Amino acid sequence: MINCQLNLYEIDKTVHDNVLYYDCLYNYIIDKKYSYQDLSNVIIDYIPYCFRPLNQTKELFFINNEKLTFEQFYLKNISSFDLLSWSYPIDLIETYELYLNNKNLSNKIISNCTQPWFGLQCQYSFEFTEQMSLNNIILKQFQKKSSYKDLTRDINELPCYIHLKCYSNGLLLCIDWREICNGYIDCIDNYFDELYCFHMEINQCELNEYRCHNGLCIPQEFIKENNPNYAFCLDRSDEYADLSYQNNCFQQSTFRCEEHSCRTNWHQYPCGDGQCVQKYDQCHNGRHLLLIQSISIEKNLSKKCFMGMICLTKLTQDIYGILCDEIIENINEYLKYCEKIFQFPLNPVHFGHIRFLYENINLKTNENYLIIPDYICYDDELCDCFIPDLIYNNLTCLKSTKFDFFSSISGNIWIDIILIIDSHFRSCLNSKEFLNNKNSTSLYQCKNSSKLISKDRIIDENLDCCMGDDEDNKNEYSCSINNKYRIKCFNENKCLSSLHTQDDCLLNEKNFEKKILFQNICDGLGELIFQDLKTQQIYTDESQCNYWPCKNLYTRCDGYWTCRNGEDEDNCFQTHCPKQTFSCLALFNYSLICLESTKVNDGIIDCLGSMDEMDFCRRVYPSEKNPKRFRCQNSDVCLSIFDLCNNIQSCPQGDDEIFCQNQQFLCQHNSSFNYSLIEKIFCHLNQLETNKIKYFSIYTTLNYPQVETNDTIEWHNEQNLIENIDNLEKNSSLSAWSCNRGLIVRIRSTNEYRCMCPPSYYGNVCQYQNERVSFTLGLVQSSRDDVYIILIILINNKSKEIQSYEQLEYIPSQSCEIKYNIYLLYSQRPKNLSTNYSIHIDIYEKHDLTYRASWFVSIPFLFLPVNRISALLFIPSESSSVLSNCPIKCQHGHCIKYLNNEEEFFCQCLPGWSGYKCNIKINCQYCSLNSLCIGIINNRSICLCPLNKIGPRCLINSSCRKNACQNHGQCISSNLINKNSSCICSTQYYGPKCEYKKAQLDIYLENFQIPYYLIAFFFTLSNQSEPTLTIMIQKLTLFQHVITFYISIPYHIVIIKSNEKYYFAVIQSTPNMYIKTKVNPSRECYPIELLFNSTLMNLSHFQRMKYYHILCELNRNLNCFIDEYYLCLCTKDHHANCFQFNFNKNLYSCSSKLKCLNDGHCLQDHPTCPSTIICVCSNCFYGNQCQFYSKGLGLTLDEILTYEIKSNKNFFQQTLTIQLSALITIIIFLAGLFNSIFSILIFKRNTCQEVGCGIYLLTSSIISLFVIILFNFKFWFLIYSYEKRIRFLNCIIIEPLLKLLLNIDNWLNACVACERAFAVFKGISFQKKQSKYIAKWIIMWIILLNILLLIPFIINLQLFYDKKEERSWCVIFYSKLLNDYNSFILFFHFFSPFLLNLFSALFIIITTAQQKVLVQNNNQFTHSFKNKLKQHKHLLISPCILLILCLPRLIISFTLNCKKSTYHFYFYLAAYFISFLPSICIFIVFVLPSPIYKKEFKQILSSIQRLRILSNKHS
Repeated sequence: MINCQLNLYEIDKTVHDNVLYYDCLYNYIIDKKYSYQDLSNVIIDYIPYCFRPLNQTKELFFINNEKLTFEQFYLKNISSFDLLSWSYPIDLIETYELYLNNKNLSNKIISNCTQPWFGLQCQYSFEFTEQMSLNNIILKQFQKKSSYKDLTRDINELPCYIHLKCYSNGLLLCIDWREICNGYIDCIDNYFDELYCFHMEINQCELNEYRCHNGLCIPQEFIKENNPNYAFCLDRSDEYADLSYQNNCFQQSTFRCEEHSCRTNWHQYPCGDGQCVQKYDQCHNGRHLLLIQSISIEKNLSKKCFMGMICLTKLTQDIYGILCDEIIENINEYLKYCEKIFQFPLNPVHFGHIRFLYENINLKTNENYLIIPDYICYDDELCDCFIPDLIYNNLTCLKSTKFDFFSSISGNIWIDIILIIDSHFRSCLNSKEFLNNKNSTSLYQCKNSSKLISKDRIIDENLDCCMGDDEDNKNEYSCSINNKYRIKCFNENKCLSSLHTQDDCLLNEKNFEKKILFQNICDGLGELIFQDLKTQQIYTDESQCNYWPCKNLYTRCDGYWTCRNGEDEDNCFQTHCPKQTFSCLALFNYSLICLESTKVNDGIIDCLGSMDEMDFCRRVYPSEKNPKRFRCQNSDVCLSIFDLCNNIQSCPQGDDEIFCQNQQFLCQHNSSFNYSLIEKIFCHLNQLETNKIKYFSIYTTLNYPQVETNDTIEWHNEQNLIENIDNLEKNSSLSAWSCNRGLIVRIRSTNEYRCMCPPSYYGNVCQYQNERVSFTLGLVQSSRDDVYIILIILINNKSKEIQSYEQLEYIPSQSCEIKYNIYLLYSQRPKNLSTNYSIHIDIYEKHDLTYRASWFVSIPFLFLPVNRISALLFIPSESSSVLSNCPIKCQHGHCIKYLNNEEEFFCQCLPGWSGYKCNIKINCQYCSLNSLCIGIINNRSICLCPLNKIGPRCLINSSCRKNACQNHGQCISSNLINKNSSCICSTQYYGPKCEYKKAQLDIYLENFQIPYYLIAFFFTLSNQSEPTLTIMIQKLTLFQHVITFYISIPYHIVIIKSNEKYYFAVIQSTPNMYIKTKVNPSRECYPIELLFNSTLMNLSHFQRMKYYHILCELNRNLNCFIDEYYLCLCTKDHHANCFQFNFNKNLYSCSSKLKCLNDGHCLQDHPTCPSTIICVCSNCFYGNQCQFYSKGLGLTLDEILTYEIKSNKNFFQQTLTIQLSALITIIIFLAGLFNSIFSILIFKRNTCQEVGCGIYLLTSSIISLFVIILFNFKFWFLIYSYEKRIRFLNCIIIEPLLKLLLNIDNWLNACVACERAFAVFKGISFQKKQSKYIAKWIIMWIILLNILLLIPFIINLQLFYDKKEERSWCVIFYSKLLNDYNSFILFFHFFSPFLLNLFSALFIIITTAQQKVLVQNNNQFTHSFKNKLKQHKHLLISPCILLILCLPRLIISFTLNCKKSTYHFYFYLAAYFISFLPSICIFIVFVLPSPIYKKEFKQILSSIQRLRILSNKHS
């Protein structure tokens, strides 16, 4: 039971002079609809009920209550939360919290309220017990409202919009705000209600918006495909037609009732509370009485003529105290007082100018049609395309015979006349303003008329042009409109308005998907007509059924003979007839007959109720809870079994009662054994159809896998707690309509009743309609783990004054789609039309009050009383950046650009500052210290509260109750409106308190190449609808063969997608909490293209489906197959059983909030509330947006070995590949170590350093030593990379150093060759000292330049850790420029040293050969060249060897594809190791081929040998 908790807001009326509202109660209405897993689509209405006086009033309350002080509360250990639960006002509770923090403050005296009283002085109560919440108090008050039929109400009490003075024939009308810009002139004297409305007609929307029929715009995500039962357009043009909630709006306080007008192609008259009816039809709230009053003006008519005419309308029951029934009986006695030609009524009946003329009415004899006028008169300036038949007293008229009234009357004659008039005269103008906009490209001019309409009105079910050309299917503009929401009928040259549906187009291959249910094909009931676009032939769902089994899962025992011999109904119930006969009652004597099978469904009725010919009733009355299958004789009326033998004649000839033999016909006996013969026939057939399988079922499919446990999944669909609100009201003689749409409140001091009004009304009885912005805000989260504060402010654009604001709390993890409906009111009545207004939206993170972003929403069409605005915000993952160049000088704040408007800037003020330029100091003492103080309204600061604080001033401590969240759920304390804390649950639990455990599914992949990601499609089956789909996505690791899914809904079928193939994973007739299944290639669902030959594939899909059963019959091992629209299972009977599954549309591309870079493809498991979002990256790209590139540093060992290394495993637990790699690494290290040491010893000798070559080679030897050491560290650091410091060191230090040293080594080798060439060139003039000096400088420059060339990589270098893979990657931030630079650097460092080596060697050989030829004249150059080539061959061999050793590194730098597994793994690994051989082989490359260096090496060996001998002697 919920206690009544009524905490008032805004109790201080002294803060400003013009009090528009005070003493407010905040109510919220939550509408939830299941969406995805445990999440729902939520729409929340925030509706504050306040006293909203017409003028400022002073109220004094003298109530003798017990008085208590704050000190007494404190001594009794009473907390602020106690006061909150005892219905004390919020402002008072916050003052008490201040007192608790500082006892020196004033010890305030307050009233001690007892239930049901509440308020500052306990002055208010409702007429219900204290056991009801505010939501249910409101619900109960509205439910007490009676409909007009049971209502005696003064029409002067009806709500009116008074800020537009609407006069008709000199009388001030009470108009509803919905009657402004509705296309009907009500203010006849001045046309004010339609004056500026054409601005909406020419309005155009953005590409990401949907244009409502009246010209307003809403976000494209809000259209009816996503929200079929809720309207966001003011005129409801985005709403589906078949909605009945409007008829109950008089008993509902919801936003969708209060904030909408009427749809133009439905009922047009607004009742003022959301209900729409035909004009003059009855409104539940009695507003139609205003229309009746408008025609009930006697004036120049004689009294009796007026009385007779009023009664003929049948809109009233009496006139002047005389019953209309009595007047109708003697109608001629009244009509004889009418003039020969007269007008009735005296006011226009429709459109503000349509009038009726009657001629010689007393001479007419047919009383039923006397009210039909003889002439219809109109304003010829507005209707310029009609040719009048009569002009009478300045009235231009048409004969009524042109309107075919007599054949169109079906209900109330007056209402039907108005409806016919509406369809004919809708084409007239409703404003002269139309004539001034001929040049607009968005307009269409009607033929033979000056009327202009928006092109969006073409083919929209409304006849807007008098020639009907706007509804002509051949209208050339119907498909030329740039509106993606118009419906293109394929193979037809027409495009329908979005008010239509695809059902209005002929069925063909293009709109096939939404039409056909597999179980409806070949079921004996022709429902659909299909056009083959190739052959233009027409087919039905019952044609070409030769290969379709008539006895299948869906036709078996459904009460209808689908098979010609009735075998599908054999043994379904006991019958007195043999097989292949049909038991029914004879037409005339009602005896049992056994009808031959040839006479069933032959088009001739042989049985009572046409039970042998049920096609008609099945087609006209589809399956219902009580199907209508008894067809009356010689009639199209079909009845339910429960309409038979009930002593009520429902058939025209009474055949539903004649056969009953004076017995009541019942089908609800506890046992069918008690049925009579007649009951057995009819009741069994009814039961069969009632219990038939209507939707996809797996009744005849084997379970897989076999599950031993019976722990089934329960469906925990949380509903809002609704208290028992019956019989809780107190006795009261007060009418439930006394406050119109407001709440009735009792005043204790006077025992009188007052009204608390919602924002849409004001006045002492809520009798005036308020000007307002009704704002719908949709939010899409960037992270499900965050909590946000949404601040919505209505601003005067001219003065920058805050008009009103609202704070919202948004917890993404608790909902899928969420929309908030709020009211924003202006600070004065009426609003200032000389300025514009806009909505400013700020979003903050609630955890630390960090600013995230802002949006700007303009308010167009200020002439509308109610501006219905909708916006959808995608919350960014990062905060908006501060602009340095800004057109606004922000004195105490930062310049920010609105996220949704590139041209709008604003100043985001620092706390304590406000104003357009943040130049107004505000007093923040009103807010608590740890809150955020922004803006000011009504001399009060706007305070944003942190997580642990609530209240307008953020003074009340908020904390979660103990064990508020179970199973390690995180508790989020509530705001005041929501009252209850919220829980963010862990992966395996869900529910309001995380009390429910999710079902677990383990999928083992057998004989699979492990994919990058896996998609699981969970299908939930029901006999109430087609299967519902839930998609889940998981990224996989290299060695992951078992994938675990946690899901909160029951499921029956699971299909997985891996490497672009589909596999059948689970099928269970009863959902289980834990399932472990195995999937291997044998469970693949094959594409239909692999199973059918080209002949069948060339058929249209509609025809091809008729052959699907053959696949299961011929392929006994086939589990499932898939086509463009369906997924099909093979049953135990080897029949195909299919349901809709469009694999091209079942994966959702990500919204704009996440963008995958570098050709990455983004996937999410739900379009609006994804639990998983992944970027499927191209090879070698990583990161949540594929922003990192692993090959930015060229070839690295990370790319080759990372996927082979087992995370968090020691060396001996690694794979054989890693262990062999370690062995090779050790060998390379030892070889390189000795090689480098020997080289250093050689090149360090003085004889080797006489020239620069020795210095180059010494430096190269030292660098080679470092390369080998770093290479060894690199490998072992990679093995043990689970240590974060090691990963960082490996990536940021070792990898760049390796790259740097290898490049320097290559260049030093080239320098050796260059200096040798230079020495040959100089000959005897070569200076050794100078060469040494130059060598030192060149080495320094090489090192410096290589470092500089490496800087772009180092700047963009980053260590990326993949949490899913538990692996780290040394990556760079990818850019095209950097990638091109990387390619250039790779080629530059590879080919430049090689070419220098090569050309230097050739230069030496050629030059020395030429020199020898010059010295020895008799020597030929060719012979000399060969000798020199043989002598200096080591100079050529060295660069070639270096080239060969480095070439694999270059090749695999460009070809390595970074895949998790590759057939070329060992090639890449071998190439990588080979690339380090130059550092190992410096001794072999430079020492052994050179006689000089070899000699030095021998001397070193000799020295070592001598040292050993001396050492041995000493020892």
